[in-house]
Amino acid sequence: MCYFITLVLRGSDRAAIAPVVMRHGRRATPIHNPSVESILKPGEAQFLTTVGHCDCGTALGQRGRGQAAKLAKKLAKKGWSPSKIERGLSDRTRADERAQGRQRAHRPDSVDLWSNLIRDLFALPDVQQVGLLLHFYSRNVETEVFDVRRSTVGFDDFAARLPKIDTRELLMVERSAPLICANNDGVGSYRKPTSL
Repeated sequence: MCYFITLVLRGSDRAAIAPVVMRHGRRATPIHNPSVESILKPGEAQFLTTVGHCDCGTALGQRGRGQAAKLAKKLAKKGWSPSKIERGLSDRTRADERAQGRQRAHRPDSVDLWSNLIRDLFALPDVQQVGLLLHFYSRNVETEVFDVRRSTVGFDDFAARLPKIDTRELLMVERSAPLICANNDGVGSYRKPTSL
């Protein structure tokens, strides 16, 4: 029972994106979850970005008050007993605390980190669309079946929605306007958009 962040990308392969993702302290491990694949367009691939055990404690999404109650209700619908739900919620709290400790000790997870990672992926010449999916998995990341919806927005809207991205929402951004991309020397430059 943990949160994981999936990167979805169209227009490039793992060999090209892995160094970019690693510069931001993340990984690009190919996965093939059937629920996510069901909403992907031709040429899109999904990658698990997790470094370590999970992405619990991420800055993405809002999981404040009421989240435990929502999760408990969801687990009860799945037939979990009250004692199993209580143990699961307790495990979730401990995992969040461990994840926050790891993040403070290592590279912090932030909305800026994700915005910059996406911006840098668009600096790759073939990348046409990039997106993120935050999902709370209760089973195997590659085999769990769940409902997922897709939203596509411009980069400014994408960055603004990251702090409140819904779980089970694949939030995609497409190359539709010039993006400021950081060069290796750290100097920003404008990149002309390519057609989709």
